[in-house]
This record gives sequence, structure tokens and C-alpha cells, in this order.
Amino acid sequence: MYKVTTFLIMLALVFIATLVLEYVLAGIQNPWPGRVLPILSGVLAAAYALLMALNLTAGAGALQVVLVLLLCLAVGNIPTALYTAIYLARRGKYRRRAQMKKMDIQDL
Repeated sequence: MYKVTTFLIMLALVFIATLVLEYVLAGIQNPWPGRVLPILSGVLAAAYALLMALNLTAGAGALQVVLVLLLCLAVGNIPTALYTAIYLARRGKYRRRAQMKKMDIQDL
């Protein structure tokens, strides 16, 4: 019981640490470091869904395989959605600055 609880607490701490890491990376002026975690999370979710679908193809019907594939994609992309939301929220100030620079240049 204690091992499972400890594992779940550690897993939650790692996930929170990756959210903080995405917040920090999205704040860097170069946009690419902030895109790493959402892309990596999306690729891993797609790979996991494909792996689950391939494991089910031997003894399951087509509908069951499609439903499992969709469920795995939906659940697996929850972190991707969170990372992307953090990235977009944090990058807003850089977009506003770029728009202000454009307006300043046009005013000249």
C-alpha cells in the first residue's frame, strides 16, 4: 500500500515539475524551447495509442480497436493540452511586443 502511494506521489511531483519546466521554457524569448514538451507529449501519446491498437488487433473487432485508439489518444493528450495552454498563455506577451514594434515602425 505504501509503495503504491509513494509511487503516485512521486508521479504527481514529476508531472508538476514538468508543468513548471514548461512555464519556464515558454518564457524564454526563443519560441522553440517552449514547444519541446508539447510536441514530445503529443508524439508519446500517439505512439502509446498506436501500440495499444496494435496489441488489440489480434483478438478484437474493428470497433473495439477504434474505440481504444480514440480513448488512448484522448487520455494521452491531456498533458499535451496542458503544456500547449501554458505555452500559449506565456507567449502572449511576446506576441504583444512584436505587434507594438510593428505599430512603432509603421508610425515612423
